[in-house]
Amino acid sequence: MPASIARLLKVAAIIMGATFSNALFAQLEPQIYELNIAAQRTDKALIQLGQATQTSVIFDFDIVSRHQSPALKGLYSLEAAAEVLVQNTPLSFEKNDGYIVVKATNPTLGTNEFARLPHTPNKDNVEEEIITIGYFNSVQRSLRAKRQAGSIIDIVVSEDLGKYPDQNVAEALQRVTGISIDRNGGEGQLVTVRGFGPEFNTVLYNGRVLATENEGREFSFDVLASELISGARAYKSYNATLPSGGIGSTIDLVSTKPLDFEGIRSGFFIKSTFDSLADTLSPHYSGLVSYSNDQFGTLISLNHEQRDYLFHSAVTEGWLIRDLSYVADKNGTGNYSMARIPRNLDFRIDTGTRTRTSGTISTQLRPNNNLLFTADALYAEFNVKSNITSSANWTHDYGETIASATLDDNNTLLSYSYKENLALAGDFVQLTRNRPTQTMLLGMNTLWHVNTWLTTNIDLSYSSARNDNGGNDEFVVAGVPNANPSYAYHQGENYPSIVHSRQSSVGDLRSHAIYFEGDDSRDTVKQLKIDFIQSSNLELIDEFEYGIFTSTRTKQKSNFKSPSGGEFSGYQFDLPDNLFSTLDASDFLEGNAPVTWFTFDTTEYVNYLWSDSHIQTAIKDTAHPLADTIDEAKAYGGSTALYKPVDSWKIKERPLEAYVQLNLSNEFRGMPWTANIGLRHSQTHITASGFQQDAIDIVHDETDPTNLNLIISDPIPVIAKNRYDHLLPALNVKLNLTEDKILRLALSRTITRPSLNRLRPTLGDYNLRVGATQASRGNPKLSAYEALNADLSWSWYYGKKHHVGINLFYKDVDNFISETTQVESLLNHEEGNFVVSIPQNAESAALAGLELSLLHTFNNGFGLQANYTSVEGIGEKSTGEDQLDFTLEGMSDTYNIIAFYERGHFHSRLAYNFRDDFLRAAISTQSQPETVEAFGQLDVSAAWQFHPNLELVFEGINITHSKLRTYSVFRERLLEYEDTGIRYSVGIRGRF
Repeated sequence: MPASIARLLKVAAIIMGATFSNALFAQLEPQIYELNIAAQRTDKALIQLGQATQTSVIFDFDIVSRHQSPALKGLYSLEAAAEVLVQNTPLSFEKNDGYIVVKATNPTLGTNEFARLPHTPNKDNVEEEIITIGYFNSVQRSLRAKRQAGSIIDIVVSEDLGKYPDQNVAEALQRVTGISIDRNGGEGQLVTVRGFGPEFNTVLYNGRVLATENEGREFSFDVLASELISGARAYKSYNATLPSGGIGSTIDLVSTKPLDFEGIRSGFFIKSTFDSLADTLSPHYSGLVSYSNDQFGTLISLNHEQRDYLFHSAVTEGWLIRDLSYVADKNGTGNYSMARIPRNLDFRIDTGTRTRTSGTISTQLRPNNNLLFTADALYAEFNVKSNITSSANWTHDYGETIASATLDDNNTLLSYSYKENLALAGDFVQLTRNRPTQTMLLGMNTLWHVNTWLTTNIDLSYSSARNDNGGNDEFVVAGVPNANPSYAYHQGENYPSIVHSRQSSVGDLRSHAIYFEGDDSRDTVKQLKIDFIQSSNLELIDEFEYGIFTSTRTKQKSNFKSPSGGEFSGYQFDLPDNLFSTLDASDFLEGNAPVTWFTFDTTEYVNYLWSDSHIQTAIKDTAHPLADTIDEAKAYGGSTALYKPVDSWKIKERPLEAYVQLNLSNEFRGMPWTANIGLRHSQTHITASGFQQDAIDIVHDETDPTNLNLIISDPIPVIAKNRYDHLLPALNVKLNLTEDKILRLALSRTITRPSLNRLRPTLGDYNLRVGATQASRGNPKLSAYEALNADLSWSWYYGKKHHVGINLFYKDVDNFISETTQVESLLNHEEGNFVVSIPQNAESAALAGLELSLLHTFNNGFGLQANYTSVEGIGEKSTGEDQLDFTLEGMSDTYNIIAFYERGHFHSRLAYNFRDDFLRAAISTQSQPETVEAFGQLDVSAAWQFHPNLELVFEGINITHSKLRTYSVFRERLLEYEDTGIRYSVGIRGRF
């Protein structure tokens, strides 16, 4: 093999994160130099390196002067120093006898640390090793960046231009130790870090806070196509340069920039996805094109994907407490006076589409070597159209209806059957659960190297997100009044069974409730930050960093709901048979459900019932619950969704922050160390506005004995304000024990501001059913969560392709917000005692955790990556029966194992991700907790590069057909059991 190839191999080893150990320069004993080089342009830094080491450094000024090097202070070998000075650039170096040559690794690469690395042949033909642009390469570059970082951080990067190794960014992040995800519709959506749920994690896009369509702060990663992101940094330890808000972590999504590449670059991806339950093929298209020269660049990326899906689920709407002492045939050992019964048991088939259309535009201008302007835009539409057919069964517990029942030791109702002389209904329901969202971000950035010792970065951005679902959700019911369903659950089963004691036909169907509802949500974030980096010649201190940050965030919710919806309740009116179709549900989940369901078009159904003749009949026989004439019923709204001021609100949040940080370096007993120590001051102003509408009266629904109608007062505007300040110190220390072992220590104080939907200043969310009247109250005086954090990390980089890491962390949180419940008498009525939930700063919590990570690759092309995280609350109160004690939402043990193979033009990956039981919500339906059962998912992917510019891609998602299950307090109290099926994709990816 030529000597030039051998030298290139050394360069490749350096780029891929070599540790300058025996594996790289086995024959050399490097000389150590004491260096003090300020952060500056790379050409100037290399000149100083040559002067300090008396070594000739050869480079092309036009190429090298485009880049910036960090400060270098301490004891370094020549190779180690050169590695630091060219890190995060497309430059590499080659050491020869008496001199060093620095050059561009690939002339098409730019400054972005997430730019891909080229194919590199290996030295000698004894044992061939080909470095590809696949999963191994992305993992190794992540490892290199993690090793060089000044804080405890994990990084995931794309395998190539517009090519992420996972379905979306959330699923890429879950292979980072300490990070787990919550799924929606079979896709990763929300992220939990080290036991702290999505509201505790700040999500940025190129350093800017991203607006979210959710009511709170949690960001839904499924709105973004993975092709729009080139990398993601998860900061686990805090430093003063980061915006406050992330007790769990700060996650910064990074996009590709045009000056990352020179000339014209482009790529595309086309694939088709087969859904095993829907039995359909769905398209996915994405493309990217970039042009740049020395001074100007522009990049455009587009993505469109449509996924047709079909889900099966068994659902209850929570568990009620009831006195069943009257039941004649009692079985089991439970206390019948305190029985927990399901509000309902519904079987659902959800058929719909998930459509994602998104794109980015980025333009950069570099008029000279010291000035860089960047303007970029992100736009994403994510639209879920969900049409649900349900066989629904209400638990008719009003009066003494149950003849036989079984309770277990937890007082959970395991089975029941009704008295034979009763005629109790089974329903067939059409629902929609739509999610029409838009997310946008516009940003302007100016990076100015003022002189050799000062750099400033000015960033201005605007982000918005919206969900336009106001009034678009439907709940329309037809039912069989004499079905007499019976219920049974056997321990160990995934969900209970329902049997209709009386078989039904289409001729038995009659009218029932019609409700339309849904929220409009708006979120806008205006942000400005100015950062300065100043080099220092002081002892120990390499740099000063300081800056300011300010933003205005406005979150608004507008609620729409049918004022009554009960005009045709009570199964009063016969319906034409031609309104209905029969659905064969014999293949539903694991059985246990009625086999024959009835479906209908909701528009035809509603129009028929609101026709003149039937309205006259409704008014004559039963009347609208709150009207005496047809005109009054229609004026009141009927089943039309109307704006509800009482459940609408607007929150404006204005943080103002300033920080200073010192970056230090030296050596301790021959071991180099670096550190950053900083302080950030944060002041937050809150303005919360809404409308108060008090309960005036409760009216029983004559057509539905389980339903109540609430009469409320006219809306009165309410405004409340709050302000709080925090000082947030942070310290990160990195000690190089040896050339391949690193010890890190991090100490900090962090905050997370209250979830925005908890800050409304009014009482609302009235929910009325006989024996289960509920409401919730906001609290604009909530203070931020405050946490003391400690991290200890040890990493061993035992070769360029191997890593072992151990992290210990501890978090002590004050002002923890928990949902408390209390009974409030809102009016003098037999149903006037409401269970009201109120958020309060009332608790403190501490948790400790352990993270283990391993990366090992073999010479035959195989590799293994494994991560394990264990989190445990200290002094945590468990959520028990009949009380809602404080618990940590989202906390769970997780692990993932990824086996991969890369050889020549073929690479493949097998990934298993597991998350143990975790509390999703301390206060959920019926004021009870919701727990997600342990879940594991196996995914597979493979790619074959059959042409220098083209590769064939195969993906399999959830190939073991795992199903998601949630419950309340005890496993037998089902909340939801969902099957989203298996997905297979085949596609072609190209790059030019």
